[in-house]
Amino acid sequence: MTMRNPRTLIKITTIGIAVAVVAGYALFEIRGLLIGPRVVVTSHPSGSVLNESRITLAGETERVTDITLNDRPIFIDESGKWSEAVILAPGYNVLELNAHDRFGRVDRELVELVYRAPEPPPAPPKESTTTATTSEENT
Repeated sequence: MTMRNPRTLIKITTIGIAVAVVAGYALFEIRGLLIGPRVVVTSHPSGSVLNESRITLAGETERVTDITLNDRPIFIDESGKWSEAVILAPGYNVLELNAHDRFGRVDRELVELVYRAPEPPPAPPKESTTTATTSEENT
């Protein structure tokens, strides 16, 4: 068995650590390429039944360059959060979110909401259109 020079061992160890750090960093950076974009709705989960027609749909994104709600672009802040005001039609509503990353990949999220419009108030009773005749009119 040959003894190696301590300087040679230090050089080999230093080079090994440097290669490991560079490889780790490369894997960390490439994860965005491997994983793709992600969009999550945090305010109104799909399947919610709502009593208000005007809501604010909000959520978070990761690794996204732009996002659309029903083909309309919406703003994303620096931390990846977004919110958008939406007016629901009575009954069943489907909102489509499409988040795109810089490589052209898309994460699509469908949010299905039901808006139960309040019952209209009952109509007031109709007034009688017949007029009562008085004794003076009959004479």
